[in-house]
Formats: sequence, C-alpha cells, structure tokens
Amino acid sequence: MALPQVAYLLPGSLAVAAAIEPGWQLVAINGVAIGDILDYQLACAESNLAVVWLTPQGDKREIVLTKAIDQDLGIVFTSPTLDQVRVCAQKCLFCFVDQMPPGLRSSLYVKDDDYRLSFLSGSYLSLSNLSSVDLRRIVSLKLSPLYVSVQVGDDDIRHQLLGSPPGRDFWQLFDYLLEGGIDLHCQVVLCPGYNDGAVLVKTVEQLALRRPGVLSLCLVPLGLTAHRQGLAPLRLPTTREAELVLHQVSSWVGEGLTWLWAADEFYLMAKRLDLLPAAEEYAGYEHLENGVGLLRSFLQEWQELHPLPAPRERRSVTIITGNSAAEGLLTVWQELAELLPLQVVAITNHLFGSTVTVAGLVAGGDILAQLPPAQVAGRLLLVPQVMLRQGSELFIDDLTLTQLREQYQAWGAELRAIPATAGGLYAALFPSQPLAGRRRVARRFIYE
Repeated sequence: MALPQVAYLLPGSLAVAAAIEPGWQLVAINGVAIGDILDYQLACAESNLAVVWLTPQGDKREIVLTKAIDQDLGIVFTSPTLDQVRVCAQKCLFCFVDQMPPGLRSSLYVKDDDYRLSFLSGSYLSLSNLSSVDLRRIVSLKLSPLYVSVQVGDDDIRHQLLGSPPGRDFWQLFDYLLEGGIDLHCQVVLCPGYNDGAVLVKTVEQLALRRPGVLSLCLVPLGLTAHRQGLAPLRLPTTREAELVLHQVSSWVGEGLTWLWAADEFYLMAKRLDLLPAAEEYAGYEHLENGVGLLRSFLQEWQELHPLPAPRERRSVTIITGNSAAEGLLTVWQELAELLPLQVVAITNHLFGSTVTVAGLVAGGDILAQLPPAQVAGRLLLVPQVMLRQGSELFIDDLTLTQLREQYQAWGAELRAIPATAGGLYAALFPSQPLAGRRRVARRFIYE
C-alpha cells in the first residue's frame, strides 16, 4: 500500500516551521502506521508527536512536534483520505459525473462515496460500498453524524433509479448505523416521475419513523447538463412541480416536521423567493453546502452589515456570478446600484449547459467569452472564490485566475477573487470601512 504523500503545506503552519516538504511520505506517528485520514486524525490528537517521514531520496527522517491537542499540522496530502478514495457502487440515472464534459482534470470524474469524507466534510453516502468492517469501524469510532443520500424508500423504484447492487438492503444498513448510535443527515435528489409526489411522501414517512436518529432531510433537484448522450431520459421539474414541492414542504413543517427543507433552487425554479424560510427556520444551516439556505444565509449576513456606508470612491464595479445568484440576490444588487456604478454579470454555463446555473461550476473560458476585456476597461471585477478549486487558482476548466487577470489588466481592469460571503463582498466594495464591531454570522456562506 502506498504511503500518504504531502501535496503542499498551509502557510504559517506547524509543518512549515518543522521544515516538512512536499513529496515526503508519512510512515508513522508515535510508532503507529497511518493507514488513512482517520488514523491520522486520531494520532494527531496527541500533544507530542514523533513523526517518521520517507523523503523522495529514500531517507527516513523523524521529526518531533509539540502542539496543542486541537492544533492542525497544516499538511494537505495528495489524497483527501490519505489512501484511495472509496467510489460509488450504484449506477444512478441522474449521476452528475456521468454527465461531465470531456477533457477536464481526472479528479472531476471520480464518483467519490467515502464514509470518512462524509464524517469529516459532510459529503453524502449511498451506503452502497460499505463492508461489515466499515460498518463496525463507523460505530466503534462513533463517526457521527454522517450524511446519507436516501433518494427513495420504495425498493423497486430504488433499483430502477439507482441501480443498487444486488443483495444490498439499504434500510438494513441505514438502521444498523442508527442502532449503533450514528445520527444521520439525509438527502433526496428529486427526479420527476420517479421519487417525487406520493413516492416522496412515503419516503418522508419512513424517515420520520426513524427520528430522532434521522437529524434532518433536504430535498434537492437533480442536475442535468448538456452531456447526457446515451443516458436515460430525465427532465428538470417544471415551475408548477417546483411550487408543489415547496407547498408540500411547508405543509410538513406545519405538521411539526421542522427537520426538513427544500434547496434554494426549488424557490428559484418556482419563482417564489417570497416563500424562502426565515433564517431561524434553517436550524443552523446544516445543509448549506448542499444549496439549502444559501440565499437566506447570505441575505441574513448582509442585513447584519447595515447600515451600508457611502463608498469613498465611486469606482465602477462588475460582479461576476452564476444565474442563480444573479436572480436570488437581486435585492442586494439593487441596493448596491444606488451607492455605486454596479454591473452584475450572470455567466451562462456553456461548458456544462445552460441548465447548470450555480456559480461554483462557472468556467474561466465562459467568463472570458461572455465578458470581453474591452467591455470592462478600467473596472473592478469581482468573482467568488467558490469558482476556484479549493486551495488553488484553477477554474473548473483549468484556466487560472492569473491568466484571466492578465487578460483584463491589459485593459486597465482589476480582477479579484473574493470570499463568497456577504462579508467578503462588503470588504471588497467598502475597503476603508472596517467590519470590526459588527455582528457577524460565524458560518461560511456561499452565494451560488
């Protein structure tokens, strides 16, 4: 088995101070071999670490570190799990990876389905690849909560929609985790004609019976790209169907099922932003990274930054985003347009297709094609960092922020990537106005 390898170090971290270098491989910590990210996290919970490394030259080096128990070493490995990422064993009709355009970096085609990443970062599990050893480890280490893609309660529809491996009883695995004390956040990707309507009602009933171990449920629409050649015919919800989902969710909440929510995209599809729940109804925004509560969380934080100051300079600003944010945050853009010369450019996604509207999948090439540098000469251009691969300057098409910046600089425009938060936008537009003293929302909010 290959040893975990260092990809890069976080600036100012313990690892930098200890002169650890990219390319080194991790052998052991305090005499214990490190098999995966969970072994690593458990080992790093100690305050005194004797870490053995193997250099690219084949030399072994031991480095002794003293740290706070909760202090991170600041090492990013080449694999997020340190070993091979577990992949999905299902063949879902709506799988987004199967709809990816060709020619992108290889990591984007990995159908990750790893219980370790679910625990550490909130990614969703299908439960399709868990062995008995995995299940026992999850329970023994109390890896709770986990995030599970339920999709549908009916076994026949499950097999039709998900192509579940034979011999795998989803609810048996689900209940094993609950009985082992593992709490579960759940997701249903709604596919019209398959798991919506009466079928969804039954799925929610099955989850309600498993409370309180089932902590929450979010309903999200399927994502369809322009690259579905040879795949089963699917469609997006209609405006009316999206509105019916919202009314069903509102009815459930009225009956006391306050632990389930619809994704923001349903409110945009239904053109019913007036039905968006209040901030307190999202119970801590548990499914924020899944597009549930993004709009409300941004609007909440934005209101907490009021009153807005008058800008000290009226520089022309262009905010670059996806169609969802351009529409969902219209009140914010209108308010800013009264203070400064503002342009909001919603980039149509030609790489994936126009039905993909989130900012996080906007390609650098689409920005350049739809916003020629000559058209924004002298302006300040702002893009949300969610468009870039985490920890890098890469857009999803591998064009870099620096490459775009050079194109716009030739016309006197300044391109900046800013945190995709209300505070990040405020700091970019009002740099001379400190945020200190204003009440801030502690959680990271993304506008997509």
